[in-house]
Amino acid sequence: MIALTPFILLVFAAILILVLNQIKINLGRLWLIAMVFSLLNWGLVLILYWFMPFTFTINNWFSVSNIFQTGFSFTLNQYSWIYLFSLSAVFLAVIMSESTRITEDYQAQNWVASFLIAAIGVLISVSDSILTIILVWTVIDLVEFGVILGTVKTQKQSLETVLSFVVRLGGTVLLIFAALYSNYINGYFDFGSVPFNIGFVLLISVGLRLGVLPFNLPYMKEIPLRRGLGIIIRMTSVVSSIVVINRFVLISNAESNYHLIQIFVTLAIAAGSILWVVSKNELEGRPFWIIVLSGFVIESLINGYPTAAIAWSLVLLLTGSVLFLFSDRSKWLFILPAISILSMIGLPFTPNAIGLSGLIGDNLIFTLTNLSACFVLIFGYLRFALKPAKNLESNERWVWLVYPLGLVLLIVTHFIVFFITDLNWIILGPLWISIPILVLSIVVVFFNQRVKTENQYSAWARVFSERLSASVSTFLRFDWLYKILWGIFQFFQSILNNLSGILEGHGGIIWVLVLVALLITLVSPKGIQ
Repeated sequence: MIALTPFILLVFAAILILVLNQIKINLGRLWLIAMVFSLLNWGLVLILYWFMPFTFTINNWFSVSNIFQTGFSFTLNQYSWIYLFSLSAVFLAVIMSESTRITEDYQAQNWVASFLIAAIGVLISVSDSILTIILVWTVIDLVEFGVILGTVKTQKQSLETVLSFVVRLGGTVLLIFAALYSNYINGYFDFGSVPFNIGFVLLISVGLRLGVLPFNLPYMKEIPLRRGLGIIIRMTSVVSSIVVINRFVLISNAESNYHLIQIFVTLAIAAGSILWVVSKNELEGRPFWIIVLSGFVIESLINGYPTAAIAWSLVLLLTGSVLFLFSDRSKWLFILPAISILSMIGLPFTPNAIGLSGLIGDNLIFTLTNLSACFVLIFGYLRFALKPAKNLESNERWVWLVYPLGLVLLIVTHFIVFFITDLNWIILGPLWISIPILVLSIVVVFFNQRVKTENQYSAWARVFSERLSASVSTFLRFDWLYKILWGIFQFFQSILNNLSGILEGHGGIIWVLVLVALLITLVSPKGIQ
């Protein structure tokens, strides 16, 4: 039960804020209460590291098959703690960054929703059975579907929301199929030993949910809830899939066995990195960031580097959140995303030194594509971080301290995980990759400071990149396939609507009798006598 202590704390905080909001407590005090509880949650998860492991199990809850007889199982160990601690840091940083947006409408409701989603994130991180994973996948999909469907304003966005839910549901169905098939063939299902045929289906299942297999972007223009609650929803949803992919170990890591998956993943990485760097801002590019980093996680796992997969997961969550929460800026504040990006460059004895090793495989084309995408990703990160935005000094003075501390917390959390966990990832790393990337990054910053004004060539390049990104994403997002399927659905729907209209009319009874007669004619071998 101790493994679920953060879950209980977050649910209690959500209920408390909801009640206090109903009795019209000052919004500033509500924010202070939310920050205190999120800080307590972060500190509690950190303390639990020295008392692990913990396990909480509900047996024989759904004993239809042997694979489900373990019921619900929640385990807090070194691996699940990494994601739980990272999510708690993202949540705390989001609440602290809300200090710049306290006066916005519906903030109290957003904080309640944020606490509840963070509580679901706890369940996701500590899930340790196939039934638990299926449950939390379904819950987070339904929550995300409900929240986003309630915020979108156009029919096109509503359709994209439904399609996204269907794609994620397809990933869940594939997970169920893989588990049942493994149980049928082997008599058991074990994340620690996944044969090729099962691992292939699992990778596709997770790839569907992450938007990598196939390359799909359900929210091209992103949703109105872009920061705050939007970041918590996005990161929690991503962790729900990454936790699963980092739990299972592929028995066969030979590249030839997973060659087809690597082709699709590499295409997604290449396209996503290009679309990331040509995006207008970091929020519009956020789906591409998630897709490319998720692709790095899958590539590292296939190449036989599970620790590198975890390293890229932390970059996705923590380094990405620093940029996505970087809404209020000043000249001196750029140092924070600059320090954060160092954890991605992979310098010796830094958190992502082993991450670069995971991108190096036996296939030269895949390796070069991965490394090129890594540099493009860093280039886009620095480009967005250097863009002008709202001035931090336009806020009250106390915000000048609280808001940057939230970003600092993400960086500190990254290094805490790196130094206290025992994953043997404090290594020198491939210097022939990290040093050139560092030099090129410095050149990018220097060039950006020198070139401040736009000219006709940069304007032309911007228009060209926007049109190119629209064309590439339209094809690779499989929109054309979704439109075909939607057209087929509408065709059959129109037939059913017309048939329903006929049967509900004045001649409905006559048409029913005619259809019954035709049915008897088809069924009877001699027809109607």
